[in-house]
This record gives sequence, structure tokens and C-alpha cells, in this order.
Amino acid sequence: MKKLLASVLVSTVAAVSLAGQSQTQDPAQGPTFRTGIDLIAVDVAVVDGKGQPIEDLLAPDFFVKIDGVLRRVVSAEHVKIDVAAARREAADPFETLYTTNLKPSNGRQIVIAVDQLGIRFGGARSLLASAAKFLDRLSPADRVAFVAFPEPGVQVAFTNDHLRLKRGMERVVGRQTSFSGKFNIGLYEAIAISEKADSRVFGEVVLRECPRMNGFAREQCERDVMSESGSMVRDVRQNSTDSLRGLYNLLVALSVYEGPKTLILLSEGLILDTPSELDSVIRAAALARVTINVLLMDVPRDDITV
Repeated sequence: MKKLLASVLVSTVAAVSLAGQSQTQDPAQGPTFRTGIDLIAVDVAVVDGKGQPIEDLLAPDFFVKIDGVLRRVVSAEHVKIDVAAARREAADPFETLYTTNLKPSNGRQIVIAVDQLGIRFGGARSLLASAAKFLDRLSPADRVAFVAFPEPGVQVAFTNDHLRLKRGMERVVGRQTSFSGKFNIGLYEAIAISEKADSRVFGEVVLRECPRMNGFAREQCERDVMSESGSMVRDVRQNSTDSLRGLYNLLVALSVYEGPKTLILLSEGLILDTPSELDSVIRAAALARVTINVLLMDVPRDDITV
């Protein structure tokens, strides 16, 4: 995987001191401003349409915004991981009689994370099997961690023991459960009814779920549809909140490990109201120098709850 390190230049006013306020000093001095510059390292992976790394990008090829403000990119450094060299070193670790910390590492820090509440029971099997095959393609110098969140969940610290990682993956099955109700209401419909007061969707659901009902029976069915829609949405919102909290805690834990890290997140998706709900996760990822890649799992086409 190709990574480019971009340093972002941010100018900030560190302090302001006013001199010359004493009436006894002459001549009076004007205000003095002290400014500082912060350089922020941003780790990115850039690939073309075929998934191949692009290796000839320069600083002017990048655009970085912080809080919506465009920042100047000072430099871009190509960091290339030589997998073949790492395998040679692993096969003959005593090739030389000395070691040095001046030599860049050929290893990466990779975290495979599973959102347990975002995956239905048994739904992670096939994707985790593919992840296990992915481990076999890594460099011996790469260190991988596996985490299933939120707790309780399987956790394997950074290691190059692929067998241990695979055994941990085999223990994850997913904890998402389908909402159990007497109506066949989809999540989209439930949100439209309970949170958006969409009369059109409500009418369509009532027409489908309360056929040939009149009078009191019809009114009771309508109330039940409204109540069940609200319960379904509350359950989904709570799962999303718990998943985001688990992801945030994982990123905070990763901040104690030095260097850039790549997180591969497996999930069937989160239900969010606004992108701002991800702000805390984004800040935690930046502080921990974690690049997040999401593998959104396919949901069965015949599932009306999507």
C-alpha cells in the first residue's frame, strides 16, 4: 500500500502582549504579537481506478481543509513498504552483525475491527474468511491487531502470529438482531413515520398492514403501527450510539501506539442523523494517526428492514 505523508501549515497567534502602558515610559512602545506555526502530519493512501498505488504525486496535488478552511500543504513524502525485502529479512534475520534505528521499517500497523452491533448474527463469516486470506498476503514485518467492538468482544493485540488472529476472527459471529414485531415494517418506513411524520408513508404502511379493518380496529392498528415504528427506530439508534462509542474507544486506545496505523472496519452500516455525529470519531482518528477504511457488507436483497 502506498502512503503519502502531507504536512499542513497552520498559522496561529500564540500570545499578545501590550507594552508601553506605563505612563512613566517614554517613548511608548506599540503592541507586540507573537505568532507560531503548527505542522500537522496527515497519512493518506492514494490509488487509481484499478486499486494500484499512485507514486508520483507532489505537494501541489493535495488539498487539505481543516474546519472548512483550506490549508497549505508544505510537503508530501512517498512512504513505500517493500514486502519482498521484509520477507527476505524474516527468512534470514541474522544477515548482518549489527542493527540500526536509522533504517525505515518495512512493517505496517494494521487493525481489523468488526462492528458487532452493525452485523447480523452469522453475517461476518464470509467477510472474515476473506480477511483471514488477506493476512497471508502481508509482510512478515507487518503487525496486525483484531478487535470486535463494542465490548465484550474478541481482542488480539498487535502481532504477526496469523494463526492467533484467525482463531480470534472465527469467534466473531455478529450481535445485531432483527427487530421482532407483529408488522412487516422496514427501517426506512419506521424512520419516516416516527421521526418525519410522513403521512404518505404512514398511509401506505397502514393500507398494507391493516387490510379490511374499519372503525375501532382500524384506529388501534394505526396506533400499533406508530408505536412499533418508534420502538424499532429507538433500538437502531441505540445500537448506532453504542457502535460509535466503541469505535471512539478503540481509536483512543490506538493513540498510545506510535506511528501511522490503518484500520479496516467491517460493518453493515450505521444510522446517523447528520455527519456531525462522526466529529468525535474523526478527531480521535486524527490524534491516533489512524486511516479508516470501511468495508460495507452486503445485506440480503429480500430484507425489508434495510
